Amino acid sequence: MIIHLEGGGRFGNQIINLIHFTGGYFFHPELKIYSTQFLTYFGYLDLHKLLDKKYNKHRKPINRYQRVFLLRILPVLIINAHKFIPGFKLFITNDSMLKKKHFLFNFKKEDSYKLDSSFFDVCKNNTCLCAGWSFRNWNYVEEKGDEIRNILSNFFSLNKNSLQERIGAHIRSTDFETHAGGSLFFDANEWVIAIDKLARKLNGKSILLTGDDKEVVDHVYQSLILKGHTHINISNGSNMMNGNLFHAFQDLYESKYIISAGSSFALAASWLRDGSVYDIDDILSNRFAPVCCSDFKSHDKFKLNWK
Repeated sequence: MIIHLEGGGRFGNQIINLIHFTGGYFFHPELKIYSTQFLTYFGYLDLHKLLDKKYNKHRKPINRYQRVFLLRILPVLIINAHKFIPGFKLFITNDSMLKKKHFLFNFKKEDSYKLDSSFFDVCKNNTCLCAGWSFRNWNYVEEKGDEIRNILSNFFSLNKNSLQERIGAHIRSTDFETHAGGSLFFDANEWVIAIDKLARKLNGKSILLTGDDKEVVDHVYQSLILKGHTHINISNGSNMMNGNLFHAFQDLYESKYIISAGSSFALAASWLRDGSVYDIDDILSNRFAPVCCSDFKSHDKFKLNWK
């Protein structure tokens, strides 16, 4: 049995992890795999039931007391249990938040784990706690991509037939100033220029903004209005708005045209509908060809978060 507690990041990173665990399940259906990464939005996810189509709709989000138990108390119990009780295994990657939360500084951690047959063989006879971003098997994902998309889109109630003729922009600020040496960071004025260029290239499509910095998103919004874009909105799921990260993710998924600096959030939304993403750096250089999801891994910028 596998219990995957957190993805070493926010929504986009966790979606990527889930894509890989789901791919692994197709090749090892005898395993029970549980994900608690989306407790705030849907409750826990049971891949065994999901793939057996025993339920197809959202579970209800957990309440505050359940969340405290599952995200704070249960990890501590399992982490300590693995030391003393046979049958418990702990797999933590260096990007996991658990290494800071639960004093695991001396615990041996890996940069990544490959979800291959040897990994799953260990999990068949043990209860394995997995924490961190880097659990991967691209071979599984590439072979079972369409099945993974169908299963997860169904669970998240995402419908690619509901795409809207609009540009969805995911404006990342905050940690992107330092992440990957700052190569994926673009300031508010650069976002304004790029979105304006793309909108005009696409004959004035409406615009939906999502982002993690309210001040930056507001600046882009007001600047685009001054440039004459009247059909523009801010996603309810953006930072400091009334929704949550899933609402912003859903808004991006339903945007026919996505522009991003290569955030895992935007790339995952596009991948789940087998779509493509415009690179803001390309747009600023007057290159208007979108990057297909099959090319994310080889793209100079996108591969930094799609790896």
